[in-house]
Amino acid sequence: VLFRPFFFDASNIFQILSSFQNLIIFLYITIILTKKNSFDFKISHKFALISAVLFLLVISTYIFNLGLASRMQVMIYPFVFYALTSALKINET
Repeated sequence: VLFRPFFFDASNIFQILSSFQNLIIFLYITIILTKKNSFDFKISHKFALISAVLFLLVISTYIFNLGLASRMQVMIYPFVFYALTSALKINET
């Protein structure tokens, strides 16, 4: 649900635009997770990730309408972006 609709699911221009947005967000999260730097998760980062995962589980089991799910996934992104980008340890040289 976090990265849907995909390009092959899209049937109109709005779904194609949404799938392009989801592709950019997927690439951003993938780049952050594949960094070789280690993560330093504090309690606020853990809370943000746990609440995002729980909210994502509720959305994916409760909402069957793809349009509504794509609007509700916007509420998850701040938690995920905050937790991943602020927990990323950047080696200062």
